Amino acid sequence: MKKSVNYNLGLDIGTSSIGFAAIDDQGKPVRHGNKTVIGARLFEEGKTAADTRTFRTTRRRLGRRRWRLGYLNRFFDNEIAKVDENFLPRLKASNRAHRDEKRLFRGALLFPETGDDAYYHEYPTIYHLRYALITRKKQFDIRLIYLALHHMIKYRGNFLDTTPVSAFDAKAIDLTNQFVALNSCYSQLEMDFDFQFDLDHIEQIQKLLLDKQSKKDRANDLNAQLPKLMGNRVADEKRKVITKEFVKALVGNKLDLAKILNLSVSDAKSWQFYMTDEDVDETIANLVDELDENRKQIAQLIQMTYSQVMMYRLLHGNQLLSGAMVERYDQHAKHWASLKKLLPALDESQRAAIIHAYTAYTGHSRTDHVLPADEFGKKVKAILSKYKALDGVTEILQLIDNGEFMPKQRDAVNGVIPHQLHQRELELIIQNQQQYYPFLATKANPRDKETMIEQLLSFRVPYYAGPLIDRDFVKMANR
Repeated sequence: MKKSVNYNLGLDIGTSSIGFAAIDDQGKPVRHGNKTVIGARLFEEGKTAADTRTFRTTRRRLGRRRWRLGYLNRFFDNEIAKVDENFLPRLKASNRAHRDEKRLFRGALLFPETGDDAYYHEYPTIYHLRYALITRKKQFDIRLIYLALHHMIKYRGNFLDTTPVSAFDAKAIDLTNQFVALNSCYSQLEMDFDFQFDLDHIEQIQKLLLDKQSKKDRANDLNAQLPKLMGNRVADEKRKVITKEFVKALVGNKLDLAKILNLSVSDAKSWQFYMTDEDVDETIANLVDELDENRKQIAQLIQMTYSQVMMYRLLHGNQLLSGAMVERYDQHAKHWASLKKLLPALDESQRAAIIHAYTAYTGHSRTDHVLPADEFGKKVKAILSKYKALDGVTEILQLIDNGEFMPKQRDAVNGVIPHQLHQRELELIIQNQQQYYPFLATKANPRDKETMIEQLLSFRVPYYAGPLIDRDFVKMANR
């Protein structure tokens, strides 16, 4: 019979390995089977379901978008067929390459009778069409109406603001309630110091957020006025850290959400992002999923505040989103014309660098990389800074510093647009055209306030509903 030996087992447990060793009562290594009982086992580190959850959320979002557009197609099908029975099939086939043998339609895809050039000449962008449908009191081609509504329902905006469309005012902005709510949330956090935003200067703070200064100047002024400092140097430094990251979020710089929420995290990089990131909603939702309600509320309030500030700056005093976008289109053309006038004064390599940067910025580069507005501005500024004596250079440099040089209609900032702006324009289009096309005003129920088309844009499946088949989706919408 083998003699039993008392031993002590030590374990070093890590995220991707376990180390072990056994010693006897005298502290000597234990041997078993002619081997010393010591070693390590390596294995692949465990991963969270964050990526899988993001992919699943995206699949559902795109699936529900396809459902909305499919319903819109069925709604318009009979009326469009009276004018052009192949209009919708042509649009469906438009994503095929010209050399694709399965491409059934050749030539003009939108208006074969007049050619697409005439359409694009009158309406350079979809926002020009939307603006015309709202402001011109005449009967439009049913196909033009479909194209405008298709765009609104496909890109219908965010649902962060729950204000009804009838009460929504894009020109009015008051951030007092958000900052009061933020102070309330911070007061309930368990921290070794108190943190509050200074609301005595809320009007000045709001003015700074909306002012036409450079990001750097706005950030410096906000960092000086936002935090309520108490005179304790150590605690005040911690307050400044939170404020600095909060200001970065509001002006569009890269922020660290962990610092805003006063958290110590192991993977710091995953908590750093831009509010303009395409998947920012999913990123924030995944990061705060297991946090307390106060920190979740702070993250949501940051999104709401940023959205309101950027929406106000985006609209630029316009009540209509399409009007603001047409204005951005005109500004872009004006700025590009001013820049082209300066090109002959530059040397060949500088001209090529600017043209290459502009091509990448507008998404026409041979590579898939689209140059962000900040990077494009830096490249242009680096070259034009050497030619300040030329007429027009100072104005361009000032526009770059203010972040207003060559604005684009399709921009990462568009994520802040609330659905109420799209729905308001949809209502105005229906009001103008329902006398010519009565089916546009059709309601699912006579008691409904919204038409069926408006419900396509305004209805949102609750987050707790999960995946839906078509039958359940319709039941949920009716309910």
